[in-house]
Amino acid sequence: MYRTEQINRHLRNHGLVLFTEASNEQKNKITNNPQKVKFFMWLAVRQRIWTSDRRRHRGLTSDATCRLCDQEEETADHLLCTCSFTRQVWHTLLSVLGIQNSPSPAGLNFLEWWLLLRQVLSKEHKKGLDTAVMLVSWMIWKERNARVFNGTQQSLSQLVQGILEEGSNWIRAGASKLAGVGWPH
Repeated sequence: MYRTEQINRHLRNHGLVLFTEASNEQKNKITNNPQKVKFFMWLAVRQRIWTSDRRRHRGLTSDATCRLCDQEEETADHLLCTCSFTRQVWHTLLSVLGIQNSPSPAGLNFLEWWLLLRQVLSKEHKKGLDTAVMLVSWMIWKERNARVFNGTQQSLSQLVQGILEEGSNWIRAGASKLAGVGWPH
């Protein structure tokens, strides 16, 4: 398990700066992702999002099964990276972006997979990929919450279409690096 300082150091060493640690100058350079998405990512890489395993541990639920795949225990890493449903979402969207042969998440946590995925891109495309990872992770989280708390669910194609539309909204709102990585808009 990583400690917070180790995660922060690892992110900084790979060019990722979480908003809460950024200087004012860096904050102006960070993409226009909504603050709640950045905060969500900060929690996610620290395994602090309220997934079913954490909720069960706190006595808030008795079932820790992932609502996206109904196969495994829902942890942050599982939900955002290794879940069979989530892997299909990632495969579809990375194909849309022209990223073929993306690294397998098997044996990796979410942060390790994200950093490995960044290695195949040029420096100028890494920021766009980071924005895409934040967007997709946020939308997967929202779909998970809709299933858990509202009893509703989208199909894979509906979720992917919603993610693509939200990405277009982010681009119109100023996330130019997302457009630069090949996001359709």
